[in-house]
Amino acid sequence: MQASMTFSRMISVAMGGATNLSPILAGEVREASGSPNWDIMRALYETLKSLNLGVAFVGIFLFASLGYFSLEPLLSDYSDARLVWLAFAVFAAGQFFAQVLNRFA
Repeated sequence: MQASMTFSRMISVAMGGATNLSPILAGEVREASGSPNWDIMRALYETLKSLNLGVAFVGIFLFASLGYFSLEPLLSDYSDARLVWLAFAVFAAGQFFAQVLNRFA
């Protein structure tokens, strides 16, 4: 949550024409062109893309690990374990696509 608010502020400052995203100290006045600084915006989006990709991989790893270690003991004696694993995979893919489509809706 805190990171998204920080990036929102950085984006608004860059869209205001700032040439520098370093912290603004009390009483400091900076000049800005008033038109978007696309070089800083590009750098911000590249950073956001990298962060989101890293967080997504960590989330996928945690989801898969927790799913495996919680289902494996339950399914060790179950005769139709492949069907449950398939259902788990379909559920995981459905959650992923629901989150992706939610971004565009």
